[in-house]
Amino acid sequence: MFALCIIGLPVYLLGASKAGTEMKLDFKWHDANEGTHFEFGKNGSMIMDGTGTGIQCYRFLEEKINSVDDSIALDLRFVIKREYGIRLYNSSDQVVVECRIDREGWLEVLTESGVIQTGLYLTSGGHPIVDPRNRVHSDRWYARETDPITIEFHDFDFETGDFTLSVTQPSFRVDESGRHGGIGGLLRRSEIIESGMLNEHQDINKVELFSDSEYPGTILFLRRFQQKRENLIIYNEVFPVYWYRVPAPEIGYPRDNLAESTLRPVDNQWLEVTTWYGWVTAVIDPIDEGEIEFEMMASNVDVEAMIQLGSYQPERADLNSMEINVTILENDFKVSMSSNERDFVPVHNEVTDAEYYRRDFEKAPSWAVVEDIEIEDFQVYHVRIWWSNALKLARVWVDEKPVINHGSHEFSLSNRFNGVSAISLHPGWAGARTTLNEIEAGEERFVRAGYDEPQKSYWRNFRIKNYYTQRFLRAN
Repeated sequence: MFALCIIGLPVYLLGASKAGTEMKLDFKWHDANEGTHFEFGKNGSMIMDGTGTGIQCYRFLEEKINSVDDSIALDLRFVIKREYGIRLYNSSDQVVVECRIDREGWLEVLTESGVIQTGLYLTSGGHPIVDPRNRVHSDRWYARETDPITIEFHDFDFETGDFTLSVTQPSFRVDESGRHGGIGGLLRRSEIIESGMLNEHQDINKVELFSDSEYPGTILFLRRFQQKRENLIIYNEVFPVYWYRVPAPEIGYPRDNLAESTLRPVDNQWLEVTTWYGWVTAVIDPIDEGEIEFEMMASNVDVEAMIQLGSYQPERADLNSMEINVTILENDFKVSMSSNERDFVPVHNEVTDAEYYRRDFEKAPSWAVVEDIEIEDFQVYHVRIWWSNALKLARVWVDEKPVINHGSHEFSLSNRFNGVSAISLHPGWAGARTTLNEIEAGEERFVRAGYDEPQKSYWRNFRIKNYYTQRFLRAN
């Protein structure tokens, strides 16, 4: 998935004094199941839905654990009445710790001598869900989520195999008269697990979230992953940016050529987007002047793999980022900007006997093709895009080479451009899905040669810079 880091970034460029922030979006997890359904950043969580497939998703630690001073913590939620688990691995990829959550909500630890039933459990509404007396009647007739719970592994003794398992979660309270008082705050409980480690327990290098359940609604929510050393946070991963998958309309509805998009983290570095033709949009705080850089690759460079930058328009999530467009398409790397009013010329329409305006493609070509670059399937490309709302200009680099437009490195932006508040990933081919109009017309679907499976595009290492610019005149 991705981690967020905000840092100060002083920059000095071209007669302007710039200072601002940088946001890093990284995808550190790997979906080993290949069938789990993922949502990134929805309600601030990475959501894993293992319905029909189970869950197996892991990441490597930022720093290995090999001391009693090291710990890891995960902020989680679950759908109750399903089984889940957390595994910690050593550098030899052997399981060192396996913590399980059974269907009733009890936490268990698998050890060399068997399963240890702990006194730790999940809650819902502050109630222990393991106590039948505290289960509300709704448990019997619809699925519900647990309360948020922080599960922490700490005080590792690699000589004896002991460690401590702690949970922090909402607790139920009762007022002085003995009546229901609601959630009374957070309660932390711990248990020492003696000889709880498995195999060669010399260090810990990887954490895995899993569920062997394929039951409908087997859903795990990860809100935070954290590492500490001597009680100081040394790494903190959160998921604040929601990558919204634009849904495929029902056939016959507007834009019924759109298809579903699926997302998954791959190889602890990539966001994989799979679709016949779709959009995935992330909304960020508006940036008037800034840069975005990232790396990308595509499974089929004959088919589109595009990133688009522009203003967020909630009513048109599929078209809200059409101002700056960078794409792999038809074995080329291409760049285009939205049309300026001055790029249009009047044309007479013989059918309506009226004049309308269209883009002058000789004066303003649709695409600027990136020269001197090899385009291959699964080839990694580094892209950097700078923009300025005040200047209505943009610049693009591919593999550190400036993209040239009519002899200039600068692209003009339209008067509609109002900074960047949305990032859209737009892979696929517009003709991949048969529409209702085509069915009614009896038209046969044209399928481009070699395009017999969805486009897979890959995106990583997003760095989004927000400049606060104060321009000044240089002295002669």
